[in-house]
Amino acid sequence: MSFRWIYSPRRIRSLMFVFLCIFFVVLVVRKQTRREWQWARRHVDGPLKIEINRFLTVELARLLRRSIPPVEDVGEMFMEEWFKREEIFCSEITQNVTNPLRSADCLASCLSRGQWLELTPQLRRNLIIIPFRSRQSHLKQLLPRLEHVLAHQNVCYLIVIAEQVGNDPFNKGALMNSAFVEALNWFPFHCVTFHDVDLLPLSDEVPYTCATFPRHVSVLIDKFHNRLPYAQLIGGILTIPVKMYLRVNGFSNLYWAWGAEDDDMYERLMINKIPVTRADPKVSMFRMLRHRPSPAFPSDLRSQVLSLGKSRYRLDGLNSLNFTVVSQQGYAYENPTNGNCSTECNKVDRLMPRMNRMVHMRIDVGRPPIWLVPQQ
Repeated sequence: MSFRWIYSPRRIRSLMFVFLCIFFVVLVVRKQTRREWQWARRHVDGPLKIEINRFLTVELARLLRRSIPPVEDVGEMFMEEWFKREEIFCSEITQNVTNPLRSADCLASCLSRGQWLELTPQLRRNLIIIPFRSRQSHLKQLLPRLEHVLAHQNVCYLIVIAEQVGNDPFNKGALMNSAFVEALNWFPFHCVTFHDVDLLPLSDEVPYTCATFPRHVSVLIDKFHNRLPYAQLIGGILTIPVKMYLRVNGFSNLYWAWGAEDDDMYERLMINKIPVTRADPKVSMFRMLRHRPSPAFPSDLRSQVLSLGKSRYRLDGLNSLNFTVVSQQGYAYENPTNGNCSTECNKVDRLMPRMNRMVHMRIDVGRPPIWLVPQQ
């Protein structure tokens, strides 16, 4: 067999081109792999699994401190404060005719003050918490739409925009826990709805009233082809009665970066034998606003933290929460109160200057493990 064709100039050029392409691809892959390994070494001081185990050991040791009060004590203290706040709230909206919260729906919620079982879910007050950071365009689209739907359903509500300050990885669970605790100073709510900022309700009939049991509201989302990605999903929009939220100790504070805090909440509900209901898919349809993917919580760490849910939930949540409210801007009462609202705070507040049932909180939820923070 003759191989003379190989030595032709045209064939040589073709072979050289193919060789150079392969060499370039290999070079890029090796460089990227080396870069990722160097990044990992720089941020974790060793193999990732070792650092994950160290993180779990440190966090669990911290959670085992005796200073963390029992879940039942936290719930009892919260409810004692709740009844005091309700008395003040109902007296205020009954006597002050200029209070923006003096509406038929909120007045009706005070007819049987202190009697939870006397109120139907429709008459209960709903706190809506929107965890948020650097999504002003989404907030601008969501707030007017949400206000319209809530008014249409005659819900007594207060919207809390919970904004995490700083550039550290997002801790959605700790942020929602912090807003839940702090919001009691503004509004004695019977249930709380955790609402992603990028989910826009398409129907006026999406249920934003309280429910007897936790209710997953965002059942159909266009990005997921209007079906649940998996059976245990309760992320996106979740409404839960206050007493049940206290019973499961709120969300976990351990999940930094995107993902897993909702799966952890599902496990907490199942451990406590609390059923989760789904909203009617015929009306609970949402459009997800476009955004860049957020950094994800490391999958190895996520699975390990989730696996410890049963032994951890009583030590990790509302009773281990550590946060600082940097500023608050409230529109829930006659005179808006400004707690040292900064320029960053005003960027959000200018979006909805006419809303009178909104509080914007800027919250510091602390620092994540150092190996989760990219170095500049």
